[in-house]
Amino acid sequence: MIHPIRRASIFRSSPFADNLIASYQRSYAAMYDATIPEEAKVLRQYYDHRAAWQPDDTPIVSDLVLAYEAADLPDYVTQLPLRLQKFFHSLGVTQLYLMDFLRSNLNEFPFENFRKKNLFRRIAGRHSQDYNYLLDTSDLPRLLPLFFQARKWDVPVIFLVAADGEIPVAINLCDDGNLHVSCSDRYSQEVQAAALAAGFETGDFTICSRYSVCYLPH
Repeated sequence: MIHPIRRASIFRSSPFADNLIASYQRSYAAMYDATIPEEAKVLRQYYDHRAAWQPDDTPIVSDLVLAYEAADLPDYVTQLPLRLQKFFHSLGVTQLYLMDFLRSNLNEFPFENFRKKNLFRRIAGRHSQDYNYLLDTSDLPRLLPLFFQARKWDVPVIFLVAADGEIPVAINLCDDGNLHVSCSDRYSQEVQAAALAAGFETGDFTICSRYSVCYLPH
């Protein structure tokens, strides 16, 4: 079941999400000059969480990338969500936060086409940019493919952050269709093992040069 949830509620209830999103926002915000009015406006509008509310010095590693060696695009669309579901289940995660790292209205997300946009609105409803979503991992097969091949490049497409379980872990979908993992450093071995057990190829960011949806036959 998919439920809207305020971003602020996510940051209050999950120190991991709080610190992870703040880290990503700081990294991308560094490209902007707050003394330039147009860039200052972008920072005010989208970068709502550059400082964590519950600062935590626990190292977060984000150097693991998961790829699925699909036979073709239909195989990718079908199998990637199922393998991701298995990955989360093996880590004891049954619920996820679906979120953009920026403050943005997911109803206005640059989906591949209007069919996907309208389907997302029917599934998730209409909510403001101050809302993200809480979902069950069982929702991944019908929801995650909507974000595939989005018209969004060079930044994380979407985040899925563990909302329960004992292991703080998140993935973000990149424009190549691979999954970039963030987790607390002390759990990196468990996360790597879960990825391999779920049938993913693993590596660092260079794996995206070998596995990309743009290479897949339709």
